[in-house]
Amino acid sequence: MSQNTPVKLKLQRQPVTEGAGVRLNRLFGHAEAPTLDPFLL
Repeated sequence: MSQNTPVKLKLQRQPVTEGAGVRLNRLFGHAEAPTLDPFLL
């Protein structure tokens, strides 16, 4: 079962600061979540 699937979406990280000053690199938010398959993450 060797089937290649093309890349549909390439995301860029966004540096953000959360609540208590924690710095994160966020790849996707609420808007992008429905298009992503959690089993492939």
